[in-house]
Amino acid sequence: MTKIFIDTNKFLDFYRYEEENEEVLDKLALANNILITEQVIEEFNRNRFSEIRRLLENVESKAKDLNDGLCNLKPVGIFAEKISTLNKNNSKLIQEIKTNFKPLKEEINSMLNDDSNDVVFNAFNMIINNEQTTIIKDNEKAYNLALKRNRLGGVPRSDNKYLTICDEYIWESLLLNSKDNIIFVTRDKTYLDNQKILIEEFKKKTGKSIKFMELVSTALKELGADISKEAIEKEQHEQNEILLLDALSDVTGVNVDEIEYELLTLTEREEKVIRLRFGLEDGKKYTLEDISKMFGISKETVRQIEAKAIRKMRNRYVHRNTNSNVIVSL
Repeated sequence: MTKIFIDTNKFLDFYRYEEENEEVLDKLALANNILITEQVIEEFNRNRFSEIRRLLENVESKAKDLNDGLCNLKPVGIFAEKISTLNKNNSKLIQEIKTNFKPLKEEINSMLNDDSNDVVFNAFNMIINNEQTTIIKDNEKAYNLALKRNRLGGVPRSDNKYLTICDEYIWESLLLNSKDNIIFVTRDKTYLDNQKILIEEFKKKTGKSIKFMELVSTALKELGADISKEAIEKEQHEQNEILLLDALSDVTGVNVDEIEYELLTLTEREEKVIRLRFGLEDGKKYTLEDISKMFGISKETVRQIEAKAIRKMRNRYVHRNTNSNVIVSL
């Protein structure tokens, strides 16, 4: 038998996607072949409120744009479809858009106040309450092995900037408790970049096979779920968008969810160069030469603009968050 294990970030991505993908979420909620660890359950519950608050902050920011007379609003998470509908109105109907925008904020607030209003949480809850779902309990042995793996520099390896061993702990839990073949769904590079090593280790220690995939939709389809081509393509597009933002986040240190805000602090030319270089314009990453031809400037000038923009984003983000922390501590 084969089980599907889904990394925490893939569950949280349902809050982040610019287009709703109800088909995948619904099929996932009804699946009878899911494997999950208590660590993932804890991570999801710990982080989902942060995702909802970011949704609210983004919507409130867009509501301010409306007050400033701007109607071209970027879709936000699981409310993308509703925002896209609002965008179809022209500027002459801005007051009507404002009227419709208020219930949207109230709906997001209701998710913070009542779990039953959170469609992602409801789907997640159906999974963990399904008798067919295998839940691996936390245990001290897995923790100690994860600590050892981290100290010895083994893979998978958690991002050091968060000072955790979550990836190591999840992996050790799977090694100790897996009785089935596994499809492991993740977008975490520590797994994807080390697949060969991890596949061999899993086979050696469990006698079972493990396959790494990046999309929930394709994992479900591989095990027989009826998933449409459109749903798979939609998830693939969203995955690509998130990975592009991840790349810029790695370079600047800016939280993925705050990158759009930081981009707005740049000059028009700086923002354009960053978007082109990191594929945020149309999904294609442009070279220095490509951009130099667009602007009629040298490749070195483009490189300097990019470097300056990255420094500005990094410094302003650090300064803004440092000031915020000081205020809170007072």
